[in-house]
Amino acid sequence: MPPLEPGSTRSERPRRAVAAAKHLGILASFLLTTTTTGCALPRVAPQARIPMPSEMLREADDSDCLAVLLPGRWDRMAAFRNARFPERSEAAGVDLGLVAADAHIGYYRDEIIVPRLHQDVIAPLRARGAERIWLVGASLGAVGSLVYWKSHPEEIAGLVLIAPYLGEEDVLDEIRRAGSLQEWRPPRPLASDDFGRRIWLTLQQVTAPHSPTPVLLAYGTRDDLAPGHRLLARELPESRVFTHPGSHDWKTWAELWSEVLASEEVCGNGR
Repeated sequence: MPPLEPGSTRSERPRRAVAAAKHLGILASFLLTTTTTGCALPRVAPQARIPMPSEMLREADDSDCLAVLLPGRWDRMAAFRNARFPERSEAAGVDLGLVAADAHIGYYRDEIIVPRLHQDVIAPLRARGAERIWLVGASLGAVGSLVYWKSHPEEIAGLVLIAPYLGEEDVLDEIRRAGSLQEWRPPRPLASDDFGRRIWLTLQQVTAPHSPTPVLLAYGTRDDLAPGHRLLARELPESRVFTHPGSHDWKTWAELWSEVLASEEVCGNGR
């Protein structure tokens, strides 16, 4: 398990989880009114259902390893089936279970993404015997994966971040000037709506040399968010960075998923 943040105790985790949920709510409010990723905006975000729906897309044969899939900001869990993630997993020959969670933007807006994902999806899977659970998130889902890991690091075997939103250019410039993510120190105190720096602080923790959680990054080289992805790629082993000549779309992400599985980094010898 990753160490606690300096000066923190295990009893502080629930308080940190609440704070993280509020930051995600701020992010959702921003994404509801911007076209940063080039996606079309619907009139309203979907309503969050309790319990959070999920769907088993693929059962593992003999493995205790499973991937929970988190969709992008305007997507639902069916997007992974439509992008043929189960078929691509089968073709890769990896004995990996797949569960799609309907963790849409409504859960972020209502600041309940972490507790609902924990109570309705992760905990039941662990109770069924899933010992190694990876979080695989696309776009906003990659951000949700990071924030969930921060609240429950002991539950997560690894992270696959597909085209994550990583904040605005001013934050990226700060990290570039510092020389590396581990050397970067953000200004203090952070503003309550400073989501970009908070997500990089989480990335700083999970990519630190002492962290046992593998982080895989996958992105399209023509993605508008690629500058942030390339910055994060500098902090990761080359074997855990995957690129494809595509944009911020499911066609690209499906190809990247095949490349990730072919590497055997997820539930394979690469761990």
